[in-house]
Amino acid sequence: MTFKKLFLNRFIAIKDESIMYDQIFHKGINVIRGEHSVGKSTLLDLIFFSLGGELKDREWKYPVNSYTKVVAEVNVGAKTFTLIRGINTTKSKTYIDVYGGSFDDSLFQEDGWLHLGPVRSKNKMSFSEFFFEVLGWEQSITSDNSSLTMHQILRLLYLSQSSDSTKIFRSEIESRYDSASTREAIGDFILGLDDLSSYETRQQIFKIKRSVDSIKSDIKSYKNILQIDDSCNIQDYNDAINNKRIEIRENISNKNNELSLASQFFSDDFTKNINEISQNIADITIKIKQLQEKKVYINSEISDCILFSKSLIFRLKSLKESKSTFSAIGAMSFTFCPSCYSSVKESNIDDCKCALCKNELPKHNLEEKYTEVLAELKYQQRQNENTIAKLKISFEKVTSELSQLNGLLRENESKLRNYSSSTNDRELVIEKYSNIISKLESELEEKIEQKNTFMRIDELVKEEEDKSKLLVNLEKKLKKNSINNKDRRFTVLETISNKAKKLLELDLGNECDFKEASKLSDEINFCKDEWSIGGRVVFSDSSNVIKKSSLQIAMLFCSLNDIKARLPGFMMLDFECGDLNESRSHRFQKNLVDTFADSKDFQIIITTSKVCKELNNDHYGIGEYYDVGQYIFPV
Repeated sequence: MTFKKLFLNRFIAIKDESIMYDQIFHKGINVIRGEHSVGKSTLLDLIFFSLGGELKDREWKYPVNSYTKVVAEVNVGAKTFTLIRGINTTKSKTYIDVYGGSFDDSLFQEDGWLHLGPVRSKNKMSFSEFFFEVLGWEQSITSDNSSLTMHQILRLLYLSQSSDSTKIFRSEIESRYDSASTREAIGDFILGLDDLSSYETRQQIFKIKRSVDSIKSDIKSYKNILQIDDSCNIQDYNDAINNKRIEIRENISNKNNELSLASQFFSDDFTKNINEISQNIADITIKIKQLQEKKVYINSEISDCILFSKSLIFRLKSLKESKSTFSAIGAMSFTFCPSCYSSVKESNIDDCKCALCKNELPKHNLEEKYTEVLAELKYQQRQNENTIAKLKISFEKVTSELSQLNGLLRENESKLRNYSSSTNDRELVIEKYSNIISKLESELEEKIEQKNTFMRIDELVKEEEDKSKLLVNLEKKLKKNSINNKDRRFTVLETISNKAKKLLELDLGNECDFKEASKLSDEINFCKDEWSIGGRVVFSDSSNVIKKSSLQIAMLFCSLNDIKARLPGFMMLDFECGDLNESRSHRFQKNLVDTFADSKDFQIIITTSKVCKELNNDHYGIGEYYDVGQYIFPV
């Protein structure tokens, strides 16, 4: 799979209806220049926020905390998107509006916008899910069953001033969102240290574990309702049901025997009562028939939806295979018509028409169409799942109503039996046995319901066993994938560390260990959030900044030639962090320029108050040099 690159084309900050900041960005190195406290770090924070990063209330700075919204026009692969995100400092996770096109085009469009939240809903994907799809990524699940988000991805792509210079990742204010497993998942995902099948397997494990937990909860609830333990079995319920039926038949026989000995005098309204009960039985029977037909219809609809679900899975698989095939062999041309086998004549037609059927070709490219169709199929999947869920609820409701009507039918049939064999002289007999039989029939109905519930427990136990077996196999597969992936992990991390250590050796020599860094052992540890060199993690503040920045640059540089890496060719570095003197800062900036001299598909946005002469120009600079008293963001 080819992963897309991410580039920021344009960034706008708006207060009420006024544009307070509007600048064009470019591929390559982008430099935000200016003195201290003019808003350089604030600009990077806002870009981070516009791409899905989250800023806590204490991270918002004056005066942008009073701004209304930010706009980021980005390129993802060959497609352009406009992202608009409202600013609300009291609500950390605001929605993002996405338009498929440039910002200028979006000004005239009311349709075509996606209103995406921080988390997915029943019928709409989250912003992170959307961006993962357009970047060509799959969703990732961490070892503690959490999905990665754009906020977490950007923690590795943004070296911010507020972060600890000894750490690899951007700091999180709330430590509960910064677990070792999350950091490891971010690093592995961005650098492609875990193959795609492992992420898919981890997702399956997460879903199955959640399903097993739900099944266990249902089993426990059913057992509490029945008040049974593991020693109970289905035969116990069959015996109880048979005993109740025998008891009912015996009481009916006893009642008839006693009635045969009673007086044969009939009451005046005897026939009327029999007709009324008979009519009730007829009405209930009609309702039962209607509900049975409805139950069959709903069951048929569920079957159709299940078949449609299988069809969607096949279409998704076919779409991905088609995409892979097209990527491998390109578009097909025809010499002969595949229908009549006659020669296809060449004609001077516009390049935008099909060479075979001469119809107009769509203006979008196939890559965009694949993304559009993929999103549509996944939306249909979610809708189909919702439909199945609703149909199952309707099915359960109809089943419950049928059960109630069957009980009512038996009750009326019992009354009819009693009236058919009773007279005024036999009222005592009728009353006696009506109560007995009614109670027994109620107990029989209860036993039948309990049996159905117990059978449901059996089904759930079998389902739990099957899923648990599958879970064991998936965990074995995940472990095997992890073992097989060790070689790639070693190679990638070694390549990155070697490049980073070479950058350290190009420093001015202020730090002794940096002079011959390549000779020292080192370890990049995402779990611990540290890079140790020669056994040391902490150096001076300025050296920590050089060390951390070198690692970020090395990751970006090495990812450009690594087809398995997901790092989207984008990074932001805030050089204001740490007490870098001018000469040391200049050396590092020159090393940055030299490192990417022959690279094209990347974008680095840096800030500095000590810009070197090679970068202090309109080619690299974004906006003017902001002097003392000149602010990037006006009040």
